Amino acid sequence: MEGNNAVYFHTVSNFIESALSGFNATIFAYGQTSSGKTYTMMGTAEDPGVNKLAVEQLFYAVEDSPERIFLIQVSYMEIYNENVIDLLAKPSGEKSAQFLKVRENEQGSVFVEGVTEIPVMDQKEVFSIMEQGELNRHYGKTKMNDRSSRSHTIFRIVLESTNRLDDTV
Repeated sequence: MEGNNAVYFHTVSNFIESALSGFNATIFAYGQTSSGKTYTMMGTAEDPGVNKLAVEQLFYAVEDSPERIFLIQVSYMEIYNENVIDLLAKPSGEKSAQFLKVRENEQGSVFVEGVTEIPVMDQKEVFSIMEQGELNRHYGKTKMNDRSSRSHTIFRIVLESTNRLDDTV
């Protein structure tokens, strides 16, 4: 095993099972410009990235849990010039931004007010939404590469489930 598959297997795959058990999970890529973060997360057709592998594993696990009913929603945000932007709130490629506010509720939970959350039924929908959001991201040329993302993104998947037999969350 090599490439993104190895990275995924050794660092991320256990997070999906934890998420299905009710634990929050975060996959975070950090590093210098041109160090391979986007490649590791997004991958290619020949070497799928961590995002694709995680979504595939999530939906396989959901299919393998017939005793539960799932609701899966996605959102996609960008942090650019210290503003949080909803990448799904506008038509693809349109650069007019909807700035969002980060808030905290009475219980101390942090949330992004007004972010678009889209319910999804399968992997194909997730990947389509991710592609739509990518069209709205900020990119620019740097000394390190010709097409560098000029922002940080958060692709969020919210997974809720209920027991089919007794409505236990």
